[in-house]
Amino acid sequence: MRKWNVALIFLLAVFSVHSQGYGAKKKAKKSISREYGMAGCGLGSILMGKNDNQVFASTTNGTTTNQYLGITFGTLNCLDAKNYDLFEKLEAYLQVNSTKVLAEAARGGGEHTKALAQIFGCAQHSQRDFDSAMQRDFSLIFRKDLNIPDLSDSVTSALLKDEKLRESCTGVNYLAYS
Repeated sequence: MRKWNVALIFLLAVFSVHSQGYGAKKKAKKSISREYGMAGCGLGSILMGKNDNQVFASTTNGTTTNQYLGITFGTLNCLDAKNYDLFEKLEAYLQVNSTKVLAEAARGGGEHTKALAQIFGCAQHSQRDFDSAMQRDFSLIFRKDLNIPDLSDSVTSALLKDEKLRESCTGVNYLAYS
């Protein structure tokens, strides 16, 4: 049984790496949406999606140990380690400060949006562009009844659309081309 698990993981890794088309010039992403539910990324999220049976998805992920490969290579609906770290910081910040960020984004900037820009690795000279993007896309970012992961995806998608921010914010740039 263990040999089959190892063989399955190896095949998934080879397929995942091959399907990414290494060597080809990547086009910048203009939005982001994590396609996994409470069970996390992995083969279970591919089979069950974001909203279906998360117990089955979790069981599939746990028995095939495929999340290790997905996180390592950024496949199977997983974020790679660098993106994961960015989203972890972003979600922790938004969990505590989302109402303040919302108010400042509506006004066009403030201390909390400045801190948010720092999480994305934005250069100081790009703060005005960051605040403008947040204000311009306010209604797209701050939709009613968003949970924190969806809010962080909305913020990130708004920033990915802005070409200047893709170039001046290291986190946005990495997300755009990873």
